Amino acid sequence: MNAGFAVALIIMLLMLVFAFIIIRIIAYYTGNRIRDYAVEQMQAYDMLIRKKTEELNEIKNQLDAEKKKAAQKDMLQIDDKEIPEVFAPPFAEYRNYELFSDYRRIKENFQYTEEDIKEQVELLLQDTQNDNRYQSLESLLLKLNNDNVYKISSLQPEEQLELISEIVNDDEKSLLNEYMADCKEFSCIDFCQWLYVQRVLSDNSIRIRCSQDCEITALKSKLVSIEPDQGLCEGFQIFRGNKLYDFGIRISELMN
Repeated sequence: MNAGFAVALIIMLLMLVFAFIIIRIIAYYTGNRIRDYAVEQMQAYDMLIRKKTEELNEIKNQLDAEKKKAAQKDMLQIDDKEIPEVFAPPFAEYRNYELFSDYRRIKENFQYTEEDIKEQVELLLQDTQNDNRYQSLESLLLKLNNDNVYKISSLQPEEQLELISEIVNDDEKSLLNEYMADCKEFSCIDFCQWLYVQRVLSDNSIRIRCSQDCEITALKSKLVSIEPDQGLCEGFQIFRGNKLYDFGIRISELMN
């Protein structure tokens, strides 16, 4: 029994060794054939690329030769024929002979002195603005900073209105009532944007833009500022709130 089992085991081992040898031989010959095939294909591609390169070089040389022939032909034609004389027109349409006269009229109409600016500013200062309203807008906007607006806007509209009503004083409450007169539901974000717009409209400061550097000592004030504007061709402009008092002409207006 043991002898038969040993013989069967030996035979199985021999068959495994034989099968392993056969597989190695097949893998060896198969790998060699694949490698040879790949080398043949690469050589074929190299030959094809070399052939196409030679054809392209030949076509390029032919094109260069044709260009040289054409250039030589043009040169011969120019040498054989007389070049006609070029005459310049007596005038050109792009010339504007009225430019300087127009600009002279502009300077005459928009020339200004420091007294002109001072006179216009003094007229505006006589028109007193509501300083209390502006101060109320400033104080309320300080209370409604970004952090507070974010926290309040997370509440319900009724709760937002109740909270705002608690933090405003009497002057600020008039602003709240003015806003609520035109809206059905309170929104802290919309109210804050409305306050920003109203502050611009109620701003008492006066900004003067001049075509040239100008400093008027008689108008030195926190409410009055003067700055040059390169966009102005001549004259000056005065800004107050959302109003523009235009006594100048801009470069863009001349180009239209």
